[in-house]
Amino acid sequence: MEPEPGAARRGGCAPRAFRAAAADITPLRESAAFRRLFAGQAVSLVGTQVTRVAVPLQVYAITRSSLDVGLVGLAGFVPLVL
Repeated sequence: MEPEPGAARRGGCAPRAFRAAAADITPLRESAAFRRLFAGQAVSLVGTQVTRVAVPLQVYAITRSSLDVGLVGLAGFVPLVL
C-alpha cells in the first residue's frame, strides 16, 4: 500500500484521529523552563508511585498483618475524602 500523495508534507501516514488526540508538545520544544518543570513533575510522579508500593510492602514485612496494610491504605484514603 502506497502512502497518499502529499502524506510526507502532512507529517507521515498517521491517521487524523491520532494526530488530533496526540498531546501538543510545542511548549516542551520552545521553553527550557517548561522542560525543567515537566522533568521535575515526571520525577515526582515516579517517586510517588514507588512510595505507594513500598510503604504497604514495608508494613507487611514488619508486621505480617494484612489488617495493618489495610489501615495504612485507609490512612492514605482519608485525606482524599476530606
